[in-house]
Amino acid sequence: MKYLNAAEAARALGIGDKTIRRWLKSGRFPSAIVKSNGEYAIPEEEVESLKQHRLKYVHKKTTDQSTDVAALAEKLAALEQEVAELRKGQSLSPEQADIPPASTPAIDAISQTEVAQNRIVERPDNLIPCKVFFEKQSHFQEQFSESSWLRWVKSGIKTRGREAEKFEVTELPPSGNDGKYFFTQEQAQKAVDILRRHGKLDQTHTQRQSKQLLSEGCLLVDTFADMHGVNRDLFQHQIRTGIGSGTVPGEQISPTLSVNESIDYSTHPKLGRYLTPEQQQKVLSQWESHQVAFNQCENTVCWCHTFLEETE
Repeated sequence: MKYLNAAEAARALGIGDKTIRRWLKSGRFPSAIVKSNGEYAIPEEEVESLKQHRLKYVHKKTTDQSTDVAALAEKLAALEQEVAELRKGQSLSPEQADIPPASTPAIDAISQTEVAQNRIVERPDNLIPCKVFFEKQSHFQEQFSESSWLRWVKSGIKTRGREAEKFEVTELPPSGNDGKYFFTQEQAQKAVDILRRHGKLDQTHTQRQSKQLLSEGCLLVDTFADMHGVNRDLFQHQIRTGIGSGTVPGEQISPTLSVNESIDYSTHPKLGRYLTPEQQQKVLSQWESHQVAFNQCENTVCWCHTFLEETE
């Protein structure tokens, strides 16, 4: 009888040395002999018998799996045939039948949701995140808390003695840390006007900053209105709709109706609307021609002194 050592038996069976030694200790090879040096001598017949048994097991398992796959394929073909017959009999399109083709893999709804949540949303460069607008504007009295400005954006702002006003915002899918609320340049300017009307801006700081950022002789529109005793809201309304009793410039609906006279102004990215000396002179002339009451300011070189002296 021929014997194999542990290493030879392991190679014949296609297993590792540790596995063959574990089998020897467990009695898998009952006729194995332990030599004086501690090595095992395993009858070749037992190794070959175990090898044949393992081959039969692997073959049976593979055959069973092949049978299962074939059975599934037959069932799938039968289902496809039934669906085709139903569509043919009812004259339904695949969309109407609402039955996905068998060859189309199922879509993981969770994966779709994750992709939607993690997508990067492109937005125009001219949009200002509301978060940045409210937290980084230097002319605010204070740094507004997120809960405050979110409430204003969603529900509007209301202060004692004034009607509630809502901000115009651009809402986009959330992206990064900017949130979903944004202002266009025009919407941001309107937001500044609303905040100013509701006393949320530090006028003293704004006026001081305007002297640093604006050219000599330029004045913020609210400062100009205050200097001449004109209601701020009235002047802002004139800027938006023009001055006069006609229609808004650009919105004339009848040739028989007059069109309001536009007021020229300039805009600073931080301070908002302001007037150059030339624009101030033109506004005073428009006020006078449209009989808007205004007072002389303390600045003796202002054109208001010339207009009012000529009137007197």
